[in-house]
Amino acid sequence: MALLILTMVRTGEGSINSLGAGGLITLEERDTLIAFQDFSFDTDGWDRAIQENSLPGLGPVLDGSVDTAVERVFALPEETALATIRFDMFLNGGWGREDTIHIILGEIQTLALGWPSDNSELVTFARDGLSVLAQSALLDPIRDNHRVARYSVELAVSFPADRLTLRLVPELVDGAQSNWAIDNVSVVARGPEA
Repeated sequence: MALLILTMVRTGEGSINSLGAGGLITLEERDTLIAFQDFSFDTDGWDRAIQENSLPGLGPVLDGSVDTAVERVFALPEETALATIRFDMFLNGGWGREDTIHIILGEIQTLALGWPSDNSELVTFARDGLSVLAQSALLDPIRDNHRVARYSVELAVSFPADRLTLRLVPELVDGAQSNWAIDNVSVVARGPEA
């Protein structure tokens, strides 16, 4: 419980509470917390992960390389009826109009995010047992006078397999100096109704 409170204090200002991002997770009776990482402590389980203090004021984050995909596999309990992954994605540096980061669950490209065209955008859709919710916000410049875009992302998968792979793949065309980071990753498995 102390870990959740510390994370809320660290990322509380400007958090997008509608998605439950920023460290606050409310579990129901049939929920199981599979993972919670705010990267202040470790990067366990991530492929090619770099823990770095690249976003001053937020503390350590999982820092993505410009051209390297990063992934993590989450083992789920048997009879999981719904798996929900939440995280904050940060785009900083010189993101161009053509630059995107692809969010892939298993073999399914779920979402492609780029620099938001407005201060706040909401992306939401559902199909084939998958629901996606992503809300963006432009933050004040925090380094080198570059603005930072933050997306709070929630992905929910109905009746997933026993393992769920989250893969983040950058595709940079214009932004040779672009980089990205994630923080506050949580995975919750909901069991079947009684």
